[in-house]
Amino acid sequence: MSIINHLNNIIINFFLILIVAFFINIDFVKANEIKENKIIYKIFNKSYTLVDLYNRIEYLKLVSEENSNIDNNFAKNDLKSVIIFNEYFLKYNNDLNPLNIEAERIYNNLINEN
Repeated sequence: MSIINHLNNIIINFFLILIVAFFINIDFVKANEIKENKIIYKIFNKSYTLVDLYNRIEYLKLVSEENSNIDNNFAKNDLKSVIIFNEYFLKYNNDLNPLNIEAERIYNNLINEN
């Protein structure tokens, strides 16, 4: 029985090492897909690179209904829009806070009435 248990442990360890090696290989392949990490945008003194674009394309593929190829120009424009919206939100979020509080108060009043 001890030889069989020992062989089972060896097989399990082998498969664990194989799985870890597989995931390391996937990360290596992903890194090689992006040949160089050059800056594509500088907005508000923040740099955005090909890695950001690649991540945005992967996100768009994830949320799209059809798993088709995402056009590079579409992804670039989408990334710019997200960056600008995020900067706008960060800058003006405090100004919107009273509006959010008032909207929540009205919503809660409507819920309590029903």
